Amino acid sequence: MVVQKRAVRTRRGLVQAAALEIDRVGYEGARLSRICASASVSMGALTFHFPSKAALADAIQEEGRAIARTLVGRVLESREPTLRAVAELTVGLVGLLEESVVARSAARLARERPEEPDRWTQV
Repeated sequence: MVVQKRAVRTRRGLVQAAALEIDRVGYEGARLSRICASASVSMGALTFHFPSKAALADAIQEEGRAIARTLVGRVLESREPTLRAVAELTVGLVGLLEESVVARSAARLARERPEEPDRWTQV
């Protein structure tokens, strides 16, 4: 149980550190060594959780998509009139891009990794 909690914490820290790095310098400029240093983990720990830089980027995009999906679900459940729902969704998405480094990095990765499916907009 303790090992699982530590693994979850390590994985979460790596995703957060990678999102910060990608937000700062983009996918191509991101360096796994800086991500490890930022997350205070070894390269071995990083490669245990993510075998490649692409796998780490995929995890960021998946988490960003989950964050956006939660927002969309909340707006749809509110049963607001259509125009109001669109306005709430727009303001909510802008807020996510301002406040969530993971959401912002997921959106950036969708632009910078054209060879990959657009995971950000597939909410």
